[in-house]
Amino acid sequence: MAQIPTLSISSASHHQGSCRIKLMVSWFTWWSEMPFLPARPLESIREENPSSSSSPLIFVAALLLWAPHSLLRRIAINRLKAPCYLRLRFINFSSDKASFSQPTTSMAGGKIKREKLQRGGGGGRAAAASNPHFQGGIPFHKSKGQHILKNPLLVDSIIQKSGIKCTDVILEIGPGTGNLTKKLLEVGKSVIAVELDPRMVLELQRRFQGTPYSSRLKVIQGDVLKCDLPYFDICVANIPYQISSPLTFKLLSHRPLFRCAVIMFQREFAMRLVAQPGDTLYCRLSVNTQLLARVNHLLKVGRNNFRPPPKVDSSVVRIEPRKPLPPVNFKEWDGLVRICFNRKNKTLGSLFRQKTVLSLLEKNYKTLQALQLTPEGFSDDGEMAMCVSALGDTLGDMSMDADEGKDDDDEDMEMDDGETKASDFKDKVLGVLKLGAVASQSLLRRIAINRLRAPCYLHLRFLNFTSHKASFCGLAGEEMTEESGKSFARRDRLLEIESQVQKWWLEGDVFRAEAKDSPPKDGEKFFGNFPFPYMNGYLHLGHAFSLSKLEFAAAYHRLRGANVLLPFAFHCTGMPIKASADKLTREIQMFGNPPVFPVVKEEETGEPEDKTGGQSEGNQTQPGGKFKGKKSKAVAKSGAVKYQWEIMQSYGLSDEEIAKFTNPYHWLTFFPPLAVEDLKAFGLGCDWRRTFITTDMNPYFDSFVRWQMRKLKEMGKIVKDLRYTIYSPLDGQPCADHDRASGEGVIPQEYTLIKMEVVSPFPPKMSVLEGKKVYLAAATLRPETMYGQTNCWVLPDGKYGAFEINDTDVFILTSRAALNLAYQNLSRVPEKPTCLVELTGQDLIGLPLKSPLAFNDIIYTLPMLSVLTDKGTGIVTSVPSDSPDDYMALHDLKAKPAFRAKYGVKDEWVLPFEIIPIIHHPDFGDKSAERICIEKKIKSQNEREKLDEAKKIIYKGGFYEGTMLAGEFTGMKVQEAKGLIRNKLLELGQAVVYSEPEKKVMSRSGDECVVALTDQWYITYGEQEWKKAAEECLAGMNLYSDETRHGFEHTLSWLNQWACSRSFGLGTRIPWDEEFLVESLSDSTLYMAYYTVAHMLQKGDMYGADKSSVKPEQLTDEVWDFLFVGGPYPKSSELPSSVLNKMKQEFEYWYPFDLRVSGKDLIQNHLTFCIYNHTAIMPKHHWPRGFRCNGHIMLNSEKMSKSTGNFRTLRQAIEEFSADATRFSLADAGDGMDDANFVFETANAAILRLTKEIAWMEEVLAAESSLRSSPPATYADRVFANEMNIAVKTTEQNYSEYMFREALKSGFYDLQAARDEYRLSCGAAGMNRELLWRFMDVQTRLIAPICPHYAEYVWKDLLKKDGYIVKAGWPQADSPDLTLKKANKYLQDSIVSMRKLLQKQTSGSKKGKTSTPSVQNKPTVGLIFVNEQYDGWKKECLNILQKKFDSATGTFAPDQEILSELQKSEIGQAGNFKQIQKLCMPFLRFKKDEVKAVGVQALDLKLPFGEIEVLTENAELIKRQLGLEHLEILSAMDADAAARAGDHASVLNSTPPSPGNPTAIFLS
Repeated sequence: MAQIPTLSISSASHHQGSCRIKLMVSWFTWWSEMPFLPARPLESIREENPSSSSSPLIFVAALLLWAPHSLLRRIAINRLKAPCYLRLRFINFSSDKASFSQPTTSMAGGKIKREKLQRGGGGGRAAAASNPHFQGGIPFHKSKGQHILKNPLLVDSIIQKSGIKCTDVILEIGPGTGNLTKKLLEVGKSVIAVELDPRMVLELQRRFQGTPYSSRLKVIQGDVLKCDLPYFDICVANIPYQISSPLTFKLLSHRPLFRCAVIMFQREFAMRLVAQPGDTLYCRLSVNTQLLARVNHLLKVGRNNFRPPPKVDSSVVRIEPRKPLPPVNFKEWDGLVRICFNRKNKTLGSLFRQKTVLSLLEKNYKTLQALQLTPEGFSDDGEMAMCVSALGDTLGDMSMDADEGKDDDDEDMEMDDGETKASDFKDKVLGVLKLGAVASQSLLRRIAINRLRAPCYLHLRFLNFTSHKASFCGLAGEEMTEESGKSFARRDRLLEIESQVQKWWLEGDVFRAEAKDSPPKDGEKFFGNFPFPYMNGYLHLGHAFSLSKLEFAAAYHRLRGANVLLPFAFHCTGMPIKASADKLTREIQMFGNPPVFPVVKEEETGEPEDKTGGQSEGNQTQPGGKFKGKKSKAVAKSGAVKYQWEIMQSYGLSDEEIAKFTNPYHWLTFFPPLAVEDLKAFGLGCDWRRTFITTDMNPYFDSFVRWQMRKLKEMGKIVKDLRYTIYSPLDGQPCADHDRASGEGVIPQEYTLIKMEVVSPFPPKMSVLEGKKVYLAAATLRPETMYGQTNCWVLPDGKYGAFEINDTDVFILTSRAALNLAYQNLSRVPEKPTCLVELTGQDLIGLPLKSPLAFNDIIYTLPMLSVLTDKGTGIVTSVPSDSPDDYMALHDLKAKPAFRAKYGVKDEWVLPFEIIPIIHHPDFGDKSAERICIEKKIKSQNEREKLDEAKKIIYKGGFYEGTMLAGEFTGMKVQEAKGLIRNKLLELGQAVVYSEPEKKVMSRSGDECVVALTDQWYITYGEQEWKKAAEECLAGMNLYSDETRHGFEHTLSWLNQWACSRSFGLGTRIPWDEEFLVESLSDSTLYMAYYTVAHMLQKGDMYGADKSSVKPEQLTDEVWDFLFVGGPYPKSSELPSSVLNKMKQEFEYWYPFDLRVSGKDLIQNHLTFCIYNHTAIMPKHHWPRGFRCNGHIMLNSEKMSKSTGNFRTLRQAIEEFSADATRFSLADAGDGMDDANFVFETANAAILRLTKEIAWMEEVLAAESSLRSSPPATYADRVFANEMNIAVKTTEQNYSEYMFREALKSGFYDLQAARDEYRLSCGAAGMNRELLWRFMDVQTRLIAPICPHYAEYVWKDLLKKDGYIVKAGWPQADSPDLTLKKANKYLQDSIVSMRKLLQKQTSGSKKGKTSTPSVQNKPTVGLIFVNEQYDGWKKECLNILQKKFDSATGTFAPDQEILSELQKSEIGQAGNFKQIQKLCMPFLRFKKDEVKAVGVQALDLKLPFGEIEVLTENAELIKRQLGLEHLEILSAMDADAAARAGDHASVLNSTPPSPGNPTAIFLS
């Protein structure tokens, strides 16, 4: 076969710069290996190779040159598609020449423009010459903003400054060839790339195809300004500069809000974004952008960092959306800012005196007054987003903001004082300006409006012209801009109702709970409670979701007539409040009051300085170039730091108010009263007399906690001991779950630290350590494997240190591990690790070591790339016999000399060491790691997934079933020998115990926690006898789900001693050791008992102020014992016996509590502690009766998170939806342990449903005289009454099981559907008055627990009932008639199927050939044939299934047995059995499946009701529904009736009627 001659081709590599490649290819390989070709005409290739006229290359060239364009398009594009495209890419046609070059488009955001075709013989060469900036055959077009980042250091800097988390979804706009994309994929969860240029899309897909990143990259081809953006956490982009402004505001209008955007802008545009008041570039763009976001300049980027280089420099800017957005109407804001920046050199007074401005304002004012509009904020995020986006509509042209120094023309001259027509109006306007103290300010940028607190806006904002106030509504246009917002009339109606109803409840004191004289019988009382929320902020929907479960349950029991106690208190114990207050104090000390937060110097960025004057090829710098560091002026601080002052500002607090929060006790007086307001607005049925706060600020509760702690200590449940605990070095105390910002539930992980002695002489860098015993300290969980050590692993570029442990010993490990050791009494200076010398992993490679138990006298330190420095000590022992990781890493070092050379590893450190068998694995033998790696075909230490799977198998089998082969414990089971070997190492001083957090833990003070060996007070949870009592209590509790029970059982299995003392924060002092405070999870385990007497002690004051006749000092331990644990009467007490006996009666009446509702995350601590404390202190008859746990709540199917803006406080939800609509949506969100979903659409739909229902009731009551007043008698009446009975019974069951979503369905949705069906069924006769009154009564009662305001309003205002709905009693109902329900379902299903059949008959059955029937041909007669009982072979099949069904197990006999029985039956003996069998088998399967769905009644030979009777009784309804004039109900068993079918008799044969399935025939 002819060979292709050598081709010399110039090509720009995508990643390696320019190069020359020589290709020698054969005929068979050339086509499949065609590289990316440069833009050269094919004729030039032939000129270089004149002898190759017969080659395939020239053959193809000829085809391309002379083939008709249309045909070529069909061949190269439509036929061959992508494969040919990849091989022939990219073919441009100019005249009669073809060249391999790229079609040209812009990056995302630009518009595609086709390049003009090159004329003349230059062809592709001309194109290439005109645009040399391309890679791999892809030319970049500067005119379309295609400037590709080529500086890898700059890319790394952008990634670093972006603060990307591993869980982030990243949006990239204009990814180009993917240089930045690759780095983003390395650090984030996934990348969504938006690209307009199809060439770039293809290149991007090709680059990542077949790599691990391909599944995490989603490419959207389209214009970013036109496409809908998906959810993302962070945007990182190098964008085409012509779309800067519209893209910025498109991003800021995106919902839900993202965390931040890090974007490359043109330098001038970027500086306008970050410009501050007083800067020359400060403009309307600055104002609008900084209104919506914090904007920080990150770094300047020179033009030489791009290919092709732009004409201007660039800058990277960080944009962090404000959350929440300021309370500003953005259309009005934009109108105001347009006027203020119209002439920036004018004072505001001059601007607002201009004729045109005053005329516009007055015109808009008059229109506003005529329409009686009141400008408001925005109704929802959608409307807000739309108006935010509009801010950027005209900001793209930066020149529009330049002040060219022009004076106002004649049309804009100031109003003459003599013109009195508008003088009054002008005076009002100027009065507002003076009120804001801004009339004399020139340049809006100098006034406070641009600090984005918007005080000027609040002065100027669009006030109605009443008295001396002015309205600037609609400044954005020549006419008033009418806002297209939603109508809130329905929502506002519900809010008005709720306000009125809450007044009724307050007047009637309906939620007051009083104990009765006699003990309650079962069901007579209900005491439910909720873990008190922490008071460092507002209550949010997460609180409301869990609380709603308790509220609905309590309301249900109250409605049934039970005596209900639902109290509520507020938790303030612990460190979060104190830590936040201290942060504010530090910020004021450092930055002033109010603080002016610091700016940071812009970091150096490596920017290649071009000394050659020319552009280098590829991604390589010209030899003469060097990196030059540049620094700019100070810029705003990065948004990465979140100051506490800013957090408080997000609550809407003023600077003056925030300063008060430096006192931690101010938090306790500020947030709890607000929470009470919100909960009252929510409609919580709480006895507020019993509310309280924790900490020593409340002396009564403080006394209670002190008694509880003393009680536990007396019982031996609290001890002082040295224990490993999670510890905050900054706070100087243990960090419990509620003290943590992250890492809740994390416990200490204990290791054995192997002391591997470094053999002298030491290398020069370690010479300072001479004379000391130096050890590499390796943390291991498998000390039993130390016999098989062959080497030690370190991370080559890891950072290590040599730390003093005592006067003689030095450990080499990471600084993180050294800090943990310092808090475990393993540092020469306690709690302060002392580093003698800093080292890298490379410094340690080759160190000879003597390691305990190792059979090799000397082993060496070797490099391993997968060593983690944030886990353990960064030093790892190597046991290749039993560790797949170690085996593969050692194998790689032995097999790859280049790998050894790279890290300076000598052969004698590796090659002599062989695997030492130490453990016999039952499945993988003596060298288990080697064998499993061979079986799983693991080829390299980089195959992480396979290695992790192999490690799991080997470790598990080796520990539980392995046998020791080495050492003094040979022959012993591994799980028995492990502890013995560990103890031996510790006794000989060859190892020490080391602990660290099993995962990273951050305290609320912001520091990373360690594990400390602390001497403090512990509660002895897990003690054997106490644990048995807790398990007994749990066994008797109602937990409402198996998943909850399993969670408690698991927690009881591992929970051990718990540190109950703290030295920092708020709370109650340990009574016997007042240096310490009671930890926040330890003072909240028994307080449910305190609720029963709180109202008598505190008299309704949550702080326990001095209003009570009972003094805190009178509450001795004897008093508490008498009240709560059956102690003797405290004779020494000064309290009156009547008071003591009354409090004891309250406790004995209400306790034990019936239900405690909580999120599932508290199972592992608080709820289990509650069980333990009750079993220790309380008698058994006072142990808790029930816990109900739920999952977390999402908003609109996304995680509720402040950082993403997907967040609602309870107050915001009530204001947005109303309380009842919020409660409605909470009930609909879900009931199980899985995460629930609060859907805004459901809340909005609830507003509509509730208000429409009120309107319907009002209409019915107004037209009451027109209703049918006779007793209910019709079929529809009976069905409707039965549906109400069913709803009452079903909803009662759902409420009792606390399945509130199901209760909402059965008590509201289903009941309304029954009402609507009844209204339809009644026809002209009308609905029955008695039934409608009952419906309104029943529905109101059933929905009352969920929507109490609505129900109370209907009860009192519409139905004119006495008393309160919340205590009205459960509705009475007869037993449901299930047969009638089935009959009605049969009727409705039959009507639906007949309607479909009629439509099909009238419109034609063939698709696409529908026709409108004429009036003459429309069917008017209906014949319904009914067969009420199975007969023939179907009857025989059903009889057999009835015999072969086991009702006890709900299963059928095997199919073979059923078939055998069928063969023995009469039909089985018939001659045509084979034909019948084909019909029987599907029928048998169908009936068996039906039994699973509906029950054994599916095997009945006839339905439990008469079909003919039901259809006959409802003939009028059927005729009305189907539009028939005449209807006959006929029995299929009647031969005469069958004759009525006439020509349609064949229908009866093809689809014969059967029980439950009538056959209908329609005639004209």
